[in-house]
Formats: sequence, C-alpha cells, structure tokens
Amino acid sequence: MARTEEDKNPAQETTAEPENVIGALYNTGQVAQLIGVNVRTVQRMIRNGELAAVGNKRYLRVHAEELSRWKEDELRKARERAEQRRHKVHSE
Repeated sequence: MARTEEDKNPAQETTAEPENVIGALYNTGQVAQLIGVNVRTVQRMIRNGELAAVGNKRYLRVHAEELSRWKEDELRKARERAEQRRHKVHSE
C-alpha cells in the first residue's frame, strides 16, 4: 500500500482536540497521535468499520465528530468491563 505524505510524517502537531473543533477532518497520522496508537492501527480500524472515514484509500480523513463518538464508545465499553469485573468479584 502506498504511503501518503501525511502518513510518512505522523508527528505533525495537532493542537486542537476534536471536541473543540467543529467540522475538522484529521488524517490517519493525526488520529493515531490523538488516540495514542500506530497509523496502521488507525487504518485497520477504518478498514474493519470501527472508525468511519471519508475519502479514498490514499487520502482518508476522519471527522472530529466521529473521533469523539469513537472515544465515547470506548469509554462506555471500558466502564461496562469494569462493572462486569466488580460483579464477578462480589459473586465469588
């Protein structure tokens, strides 16, 4: 897969958090930096449908609102797992 310029240099600084920018689009390198994962992980998340993106294979962009939705969903899942662990400990 050909790498785009933005994916070659994911260290481009993104100072605005997605919640503070309306209508912002982030490239895969910026998304990776914001959520603390590798660019390939972001590409895999997009490919698997875990994270929605616009554009074509070479120029993928993630809307700030989508990134916020993903973060909220991940937080909800983490809370559910913690609650399940608490119930499991108390039932033993």
